Amino acid sequence: MGASEEEIVEREERATEEHARLPVRTVHQIVRQEGQEQMERPAVSLWWSGFAGGLSISFSLLGQAALVRALPDAPFERRIVAAPGSSAA
Repeated sequence: MGASEEEIVEREERATEEHARLPVRTVHQIVRQEGQEQMERPAVSLWWSGFAGGLSISFSLLGQAALVRALPDAPFERRIVAAPGSSAA
């Protein structure tokens, strides 16, 4: 049988604590190695990944625009619809 949800959560918390103690240089090295591995993927795979990312961003902006258009013209509506960190507020 598989591990219970509680066991999985405990395991994840331990792993997080262990990684929280890593020096900055080690984290940088890990991120650099993972990036290098991604760059070694076939060009077609990278293209599809970029294409999917572009579609995701585009559709999120179109969805936001549709919500702004559909909501009543009220001063609070832009703050409700705008994603955190966007400049639409």
